[in-house]
Amino acid sequence: MNICDVSTAFWLELRVEESLYARACKAFRVPLPASARPRSVIRLWERTEADLPRPHQIHAILDEVEAHEALFHKLGISRTQLSLWVQCDSPEHAEEMEWDPHTFARLGEEGIRLCFTLRSAAAETPLPGLPPALVPVDICDLWIENEAPAGKPGSEVTVSLSDGTYWKAQFVSFDYLNQMIRGRDEWYWQPHTIFVPDACRNEIEKAVVDLLSRYTFEQAFAPLLDLETAAPEKRCEMEIRFPFGSPMPLALENRLLDTGLDLLREAPFWLLRSYRNPDESAREPLLALLDVAETQLTGLAAAGVSRRDLSLKGSWQFREQCQLEFDPELMLRFGKSGFTLRTLCRRETGVVARCLV
Repeated sequence: MNICDVSTAFWLELRVEESLYARACKAFRVPLPASARPRSVIRLWERTEADLPRPHQIHAILDEVEAHEALFHKLGISRTQLSLWVQCDSPEHAEEMEWDPHTFARLGEEGIRLCFTLRSAAAETPLPGLPPALVPVDICDLWIENEAPAGKPGSEVTVSLSDGTYWKAQFVSFDYLNQMIRGRDEWYWQPHTIFVPDACRNEIEKAVVDLLSRYTFEQAFAPLLDLETAAPEKRCEMEIRFPFGSPMPLALENRLLDTGLDLLREAPFWLLRSYRNPDESAREPLLALLDVAETQLTGLAAAGVSRRDLSLKGSWQFREQCQLEFDPELMLRFGKSGFTLRTLCRRETGVVARCLV
């Protein structure tokens, strides 16, 4: 895959109380959205990979955070309200990232979470007639933000399905749509927006049922994943790779086998590999991998394998959108260890459509 085919965006996400939103936007010179709907998320200092290499982009945003330290303090904004996002759009449904210890250490010291998400830049395969794989579901719950009687212009709607997934879309009434486009002389679009005669519960529920019945629900709604619990469709793999000749000394081989990980040979490398519970967040498998690397370093060094020879890698495969989160404590520990971490995210490319049972 040509690196030019991959588009990567970087930004700082700031979460504030709704009452502070307008003041924070003004302070950071962010235009207020036209909609009067209450908001709490502000995106700052967005950059693209075309400007600088990936690590430089992250450090450039952290430089901005430090430069605006007094403003954050004045607004009463703590580091726990900040997240640095890296979003890749890839036509290959997969992306491998390399996180150097210096970048991880600085993020950890700053106390800012790192969130990585992978989206597919290629268009989804259309569903001709019946889709190849149907997932029967029931509607468990349907939440309407600031629900009001009929006549409301629009609402953000979250749908919970029986397969454990959550989905979100914006519902806009026909009348409000006319107001939005009146007088415009440019093209206009909105992602994951559904237009209905009236943005009331009855019309919204009817639209959701119709979308599921027509196998088009996933095209209209966006998957809503909790970064702490988003579970890959298949098991995740943790791997330590290092170069070493063969045969391996018996004492070292036994010590590595005692870790409980699979010891594999892929000349000229040896691999320690484990398959983790897919219900875990990224944190626990990565900490366990780091524990093994640090405890085995002395024995490997005695056999001529240095710290720089060790490569740590985590791989995940997701059914929907790939999302990983690294908390400051995890990144700080990786930074102090001196190990570079590689992460590989793949998104399942098979076409799946949810339908009502």
